[in-house]
Amino acid sequence: MKKYTPYILLALYFFVYTIPQNLLTIVHSYDKIVNQIFFISVLNIVGFIYLFKEYKNVNILDILKQNYHLLSYCVIIFLAMLSITVAENKVESLITLSRYLSFLFSFFIILFLSFKINKTYLYFFLSLSMIAIFIESFFINLMIFDSVIINGNFLERSNEFRGFGGNVNISSFSILSKCLIPIYILFNSNNKYLKILSCFFISSSFLSIFLLMSRAAILALITVFILIFLNVVLSNKKKNYIKSIYLILCICFSFLSYNYINDKNITNIVSERFSTIADPQSDASVNQRVTYYSGALSSIKENPLLGIGIGNWKIQSIVFSKDIIEGYTIPYFVHNDFLQLAAEIGIIGGLLYIFFIFYPVIIILKKLVNSFQFDFNFLILLILTVFIIDSLINFPIDRAINFTFFIFSIAAFYNINKPIRLNEE
Repeated sequence: MKKYTPYILLALYFFVYTIPQNLLTIVHSYDKIVNQIFFISVLNIVGFIYLFKEYKNVNILDILKQNYHLLSYCVIIFLAMLSITVAENKVESLITLSRYLSFLFSFFIILFLSFKINKTYLYFFLSLSMIAIFIESFFINLMIFDSVIINGNFLERSNEFRGFGGNVNISSFSILSKCLIPIYILFNSNNKYLKILSCFFISSSFLSIFLLMSRAAILALITVFILIFLNVVLSNKKKNYIKSIYLILCICFSFLSYNYINDKNITNIVSERFSTIADPQSDASVNQRVTYYSGALSSIKENPLLGIGIGNWKIQSIVFSKDIIEGYTIPYFVHNDFLQLAAEIGIIGGLLYIFFIFYPVIIILKKLVNSFQFDFNFLILLILTVFIIDSLINFPIDRAINFTFFIFSIAAFYNINKPIRLNEE
């Protein structure tokens, strides 16, 4: 049993986002992240006890001194603690800080669990991701198929089809991040059955993204395609060109399926939503985000050192967004994690978060300059690219479904590039 403990813990962390808002008749929360963070906290305790026995001779402080990337994350949390001293609502700060601390501890526990299973971690990560993409994309596709094809409703963009995410944007980016795994397998596997399965999952994922109609996710998908085809051209390998054709066929099949489901509608909803890009002032969501960003920048300018206090943006945002607030709805997030952290904990904290996210990207790009191939490092680069785009327009740092997958991806980066050496190894 002890042999399988790290695998069980990793699987529980990975699928924590499947925990619903209602747990039988015992627990109910307005936001499913509450139950998920509670479960992560329990896992953190179990994981810490297990790793303490396994790595009792490892000095975490020594590792942090040698690794500025990990240290930057810890300093971010330290600055978040300091920012409570200037927070208007200290209770809200403590609640938000507890969530950030849970993610911090889970980051280190997942990282060391990945070291524990060593080389098998990468294969385990791929397997978990394939299961996850099957669950997420098929769940959404079946819900929409049942609504439109079976019950005869019009295809609409609705949070009823958000799946395991808090809204359609969160689910779209979660699916996009994970569908990069079957794309990687398509380019690297020689097993024809596995390639067929990968094509099936890719098509299902692309269809989900089209049906959820998230413009940001579709733009991120286009960015991913550009990076993949650049890599294919620069690698100049015949087999990669052939597999690129398979990928194009997958997206064509997905788009044809989308058109079939959208057949009853008079217009193409995806095209209609993208038409507002040429005239952004006509789009309410774009105007809202611009207001949030300008408000965050003003807040950063006024409070550059410690910010306004972790978790206090939802209070400060009322001042900057009072002209667009409707009813009792207030902006909880800036919809840009980099700006929100800088506004809440200061410019230094915001810059450290940028360093924490972009450090693996820089390391991978340096390696890709010498060798253009669709290896695991390139897969991590694609995942981080999607996460960065998501961070620029949404709030993945606050959602277990997105941030936990990011943590697993960073653990994969560490397993490949080995920037940490443990005494036991």
